[in-house]
Amino acid sequence: MQILHIMSKITLPLLFVFFLIIISCQQDSEDFPEETKQTLKLNFNDSNSKSLDNDNRLIEAEIVSKNPLKIYSPLLKEIKAKHSETNIESYGYVLISDKGSSLKSTFKNTETITETGYFYDGDKCFIHGTMITDTDSGVSIFIPTSIFTSVGFEPVCAGFGEAWAIDK
Repeated sequence: MQILHIMSKITLPLLFVFFLIIISCQQDSEDFPEETKQTLKLNFNDSNSKSLDNDNRLIEAEIVSKNPLKIYSPLLKEIKAKHSETNIESYGYVLISDKGSSLKSTFKNTETITETGYFYDGDKCFIHGTMITDTDSGVSIFIPTSIFTSVGFEPVCAGFGEAWAIDK
């Protein structure tokens, strides 16, 4: 009988400690916030804009891949291109538009498409400039906008000490 009495005194505190451990180990949704989407905003000149005072259009794109860095917006088209000055191969993004966003030209039986957009420099910035695509070969070259003509279309870069990459 005395053993039973001792067991009941030990069992009750053990159950209480076990109950506290179970409660403290449960995940609280406030302690672990949902992963947030990373986005960036790119400024495009849209000749089809319905705005009378400004043809510029700010497009928000979601970062969807980190290696290589890629972005997505249903309003943008991705083009694999080579930077004309650095020879870096990366991705460029141009605005998808019904008409007027690209210029087709033919020179010596070669058709090219010229579009303005942004090119990811492979490091921290999306640089504004022109994509020229040879329709026969499919090769695209990116030519950055001059710093003197890029007012309003400055590079879009990750902040100081930051990077566009998302933790895996």
